[in-house]
Amino acid sequence: SAELLFPSALKVRLLRPGQYRADNTSSPPLSFGSIAMLNKIERSAGPVAAEVFLFGSDNQHIVYVERVKNQGDQLIGIVHLSLSVALFEQALSSLGLVDGYLEVQQSASGSQLVLASVGDSALKAGLAGSASISGSRWTVSYWAPHSLVGADMVSVGMGISPAALFGVAALLLLAMVMVVLAKRKQPEDNAVTTSGKMDYQGAILAIMDGTHPGMEKLIKHFPGTKGSSNAEARPSEALAEGEDITSIASMESVKQQAQDADVFDITQSDEDTKDAAEKPGETENKTPVKQDSASESPTTELPSVIFRKYDVRGKVENELTAGVVRQIGMSAGTQAEGQGTNAIIVGRDGRHSSPELAKSLIEGLTSTGRDVIDIGIVPTPVLYFATHHFETGNGIMVTGSHNGPEYNGLKIVLGGNTLSEDKILEIQDRIIKKEFSAGSGNVSTEEILPEYIRRISEDIPVAFGNSYKLVVDCGNGAASVAASQLYKAMGHDVVDLYCELDGNFPNHHPDPSQPENLEDLINKIKETGADLGFAFDGDGDRLGVVDANGNILWPDSQMMVFARDVLTRNQGAEIIFDVKCSKHLKTIIEDSGGKPLMWKTGHSLIKSKMKEVNAPLAGEMSGHIFFGERWYGFDDALYSGARMLEILTSAKVKPAEFFAELPQGESTPELRIDLPETEHAKFMSDLKEKISFDDAEIITIDGFRVEFADGWGLIRPSNTTPCLVARFEADSPEALTAIQGKFKELFLSVNPDLSIPF
Repeated sequence: SAELLFPSALKVRLLRPGQYRADNTSSPPLSFGSIAMLNKIERSAGPVAAEVFLFGSDNQHIVYVERVKNQGDQLIGIVHLSLSVALFEQALSSLGLVDGYLEVQQSASGSQLVLASVGDSALKAGLAGSASISGSRWTVSYWAPHSLVGADMVSVGMGISPAALFGVAALLLLAMVMVVLAKRKQPEDNAVTTSGKMDYQGAILAIMDGTHPGMEKLIKHFPGTKGSSNAEARPSEALAEGEDITSIASMESVKQQAQDADVFDITQSDEDTKDAAEKPGETENKTPVKQDSASESPTTELPSVIFRKYDVRGKVENELTAGVVRQIGMSAGTQAEGQGTNAIIVGRDGRHSSPELAKSLIEGLTSTGRDVIDIGIVPTPVLYFATHHFETGNGIMVTGSHNGPEYNGLKIVLGGNTLSEDKILEIQDRIIKKEFSAGSGNVSTEEILPEYIRRISEDIPVAFGNSYKLVVDCGNGAASVAASQLYKAMGHDVVDLYCELDGNFPNHHPDPSQPENLEDLINKIKETGADLGFAFDGDGDRLGVVDANGNILWPDSQMMVFARDVLTRNQGAEIIFDVKCSKHLKTIIEDSGGKPLMWKTGHSLIKSKMKEVNAPLAGEMSGHIFFGERWYGFDDALYSGARMLEILTSAKVKPAEFFAELPQGESTPELRIDLPETEHAKFMSDLKEKISFDDAEIITIDGFRVEFADGWGLIRPSNTTPCLVARFEADSPEALTAIQGKFKELFLSVNPDLSIPF
């Protein structure tokens, strides 16, 4: 079988076009990076570069994708091949390097990951002889001994020739098709083994079994079995490029190197394969220990109030200080090690306190041995995106979100999950016990915004002829660095409003869930004759929408638009919304063939529930919208705006007319009742003892939502601000007033000093 001939093959999938969904349960997983490659090869005409995903983790692997077409040149499937990164080490070890230093590298947004190396790394200085590898994101680089600098850096001082150097590149690409070739060569052994080394997945089993007639015609440039004329005829320029590469890396020389390197040694044991696949220099996880006083940060008071239900947040002056953030970095870094991960991405918003806090956070993380990728000032969704793009699964965003300039905070993602509740408290507990790992991590910087904008613009078609005039109000927050560029890239006419970073937020509070913060946007829309307006909070994960008439499309109404669209492709799916959303959203979901699921407020709580029920869409009244369909399942206001534009451009009416068709009742926005956070628990406990309505159902998912026959009211404590949050909806103004009156009487019976805004 292919397994015996090529032990580095981990999994072979053959997938139908358009039927891709991330799968983190398989090994190696089908990651979002792979999904992007599959989408790209389906939609484009050229090849898609092979690359390594999850580098440095237990699931690191090479991914190669190729089209499968029928004889009518129709795409009928895509081969997705996962290979062990041990191939790199095996290929380099076969070179017999006498002197110098050689690396195989992969580009990663401006920097290079070292996938494998051989020789004396101390020579890695100055200029290198290098060549990129066609069909991949890899480069082979060589540094000569210092005594030979200026000489022929490839042929002098090495035990290999230029042909051998660049033959390494060709060898790696050839290896990617050898698994399928070997499978076809021995059809009598096609039964899937139980050893767990290889899997065959997909819909077109005849192709994967190697029994489909005309295999070479289905996959362009697909070579035949070893020694056949098909292999001889494969163009050498398809394997490597660079100065004189095409004349060097012939298939014959590559095949000879494969034999010499013994890459396909079928006598290799299971243990040998396992050892070869491990990352060179990788250290096993260490049990956290209490650091001695020399390595501990200075004693810093740790306010418990900053550890909230779904993130860390507090006032910079006396709660979330640089010393506290450094300790949080040490705790999070230790917690990440326990999950077998190493690199953590750090981003920050535009607040004046964010650079210092980010610096302290990085110091804390690296002191535990974690490597840090610093992506600078970005919206929070871009930080989330970076954890998928760089395949780290880990990221921490320094942001105060929609709070004022005196606040800051941390949104933490570890192991692909946004921390909430107990996991947040684990961070606090580890600091109290001072149980931190010790080490010395590295820091690198990456630019991710161009990749983020490219990824969205590839997913959503550019508007030609039916674009909109769009006012974008970034509120001087972090969305300023991306929103305008994104929507311009999509073909729309963008008018900027407060799109300059200013941590003081001088024009209005950075929170589009409050109508007073949308007044300038409404005026600008009318002034410019725009079709539509978008507003963002301080870190770009909350979306506000306003139409040409100045009407606000509240987030639960936005969810009605998104749910109708998503359910056309996902019948029967569960759509999640929080306790603050309209009752009409539930009706829209049901009428569109979906299953409504009311859940707790909180971005991390919603994301966790989405994963649990595999929901393609979720949203909160605060403006957090989460797309699992075609996106990554995190709250992303910029992407949500792009999806809104996609839906509207395909409609035959103007946005204001489109929105006017949505069901509406009498409702309020989120109403805030000031109350110190230390008094939240007592108020809700006292309220529980008194709340009783004979003519209503009381829902206690999150606070108290009381549903009457003609409307409902909600009260819950905010997890981000020192206030209680209320909201009301009814079938008529009279019913709304009546429900509010019942709640007001109840609130004042618990605390007569409350200032009630209704």
